[in-house]
Amino acid sequence: YSFRINIPGGVCRGFARPIIKPELLTLPELMKQNGYHTGMVGKWHLGIDYPLKPGADRKQETEKGMFALGGVIDWSKPCSGGPVDNGFDYYFGEDCINYGPFTYIENQKAVLVPTVRSESRKGGPTWTAPDFRSDEVLTKDTEKAVEYIQRQSKTDQPCFLYFAQPSPHAPHAPSDAFKGKSGHGRYYDYVLQSDWSVGQVVKAIDEAGIRDNTLIIFSSDNGTEVHGYEYNAEHPEYHVSGPLRGLKRDLWEGGHRVPFIVSWKGTIKPGQVSDDTVCVVDFMASFSELVGAELPEDAGGDTMSILPALLGTGRVDRTKKVPYIHNYGDDLAIRQGDWIYIDGKTGGVNRDKRTKSYLERNGYEPHDFPGELFNLRQDLSQHDNLYAEYPEKVKQLADLLDKYRKTPGTVCR
Repeated sequence: YSFRINIPGGVCRGFARPIIKPELLTLPELMKQNGYHTGMVGKWHLGIDYPLKPGADRKQETEKGMFALGGVIDWSKPCSGGPVDNGFDYYFGEDCINYGPFTYIENQKAVLVPTVRSESRKGGPTWTAPDFRSDEVLTKDTEKAVEYIQRQSKTDQPCFLYFAQPSPHAPHAPSDAFKGKSGHGRYYDYVLQSDWSVGQVVKAIDEAGIRDNTLIIFSSDNGTEVHGYEYNAEHPEYHVSGPLRGLKRDLWEGGHRVPFIVSWKGTIKPGQVSDDTVCVVDFMASFSELVGAELPEDAGGDTMSILPALLGTGRVDRTKKVPYIHNYGDDLAIRQGDWIYIDGKTGGVNRDKRTKSYLERNGYEPHDFPGELFNLRQDLSQHDNLYAEYPEKVKQLADLLDKYRKTPGTVCR
């Protein structure tokens, strides 16, 4: 889980060093060991080592600021520590679409050279390639994902593709073809383009004649960015989180409960719905079981197989291993069964005027308790804090959380 990763701010910043330990088994490495060609397209955001010009000092440059390093990178040389060095046979995409550097990387080389000083999407200077446009990224990535499917389907080797769409993450930059298409602003335009992108990938699989032998999974890493509060105010008929409370970073359900759609023509019966608690960290154990491989004891961290839920053949009992734990910084929440306990005064991490307005508009009342306890089966929107009514449940979940909080992580350098 992400709470085990000791990174200031919780994510890699611009020009960050790689965070994955070289000795750790990654999912693409697991698939390669079992005969698969592995490809990735899109947002990496796990750190890359960019080669520096002769005489440049990394420590001195980074002390000048997060993005200063871009001025002393030798873009003619291959980078390291990225997707290709972590198990992917092929890569095309972006280090990080909102921090920079703003360029495309194919395998280990920059396709476009960032030579222009510009503003990052997070504030502060960064570096941009003159021909790089944010509103072209999703289209370009989609084209590359389709090309990978077309190329690999002509071989006898099975393939594994991880397509990390940059959308609908900020910056919300739909292409010209989708601007204004939703009639409700650029965020919803970007959602429409994301849907189009998925459709292009599925179409490529169909046209390649491999749909019956392809498992397709669509999901996300977190809820909508905090801009969603503005979009809700502008278009109250469309709630970006549906009935869920909160947005990205929040420990409430809107911060981390995301779509999870699975398709495997001829193997998975369409229309099935599972209410099991699953997480993207579970791909490691699930795919290992799917390909008939034995996962080493020190691999995968908190992963557990959810293959019965994926295939629609049974239930997943998370009580047998690690319960679901979500965090932002030092704030933690634990889910077990219908219950979720938030170890802090509030699950709202986005503490600004937009959050306050949203809570008031939707009837959420403040409280003075040191934590929050919700029964999601009875109260999916998390209006009723049951912290004072069920002290035994609070203690049980707090003790369980403390137990797993003390176990070591395995992912970072």
